[in-house]
Amino acid sequence: MLSGEINYDNPSKKDIENYYFSYSGTEEGNRYLVDLIKGDMATVGISFIPYVEGMTGGYVVALVVKPGGDYHWYRQDSDGTWSHKQGQLPATQSVGYYRDKNGNLRFIDDLITDPKKAAEKIGYDVFVGYFYVIQRIYNRYLDPSKPVEWQI
Repeated sequence: MLSGEINYDNPSKKDIENYYFSYSGTEEGNRYLVDLIKGDMATVGISFIPYVEGMTGGYVVALVVKPGGDYHWYRQDSDGTWSHKQGQLPATQSVGYYRDKNGNLRFIDDLITDPKKAAEKIGYDVFVGYFYVIQRIYNRYLDPSKPVEWQI
């Protein structure tokens, strides 16, 4: 992670445990993952906070987890639908690709109106929450342990 929480170049046993713990899908693991993301966002000058209805100036995002494997983002678009990007594929408002029980690649072309339901269809069973991201002034001297808005 950019915040320095996990050393990917030379990971310790604790780094590896924390990495997998952050994708565990447990409440405690989700909190840990959110803390890591907050640190990374602050490092690059982005405010990442829980979403409250009526916020302006940024984007509403939804964070989901596939326990033991991965996390994924959805972003709310100006028309109220949601979009996401799977790997190297282009961003789309369609639910997207998943592997069925036989390992075959399938595509669901449904428009995303509920990121929780869309995520479940492609294997992300744990909904972490809605958050709000706001681009702040980039400053490489920001302290990731403090909220960005306190330092600008």
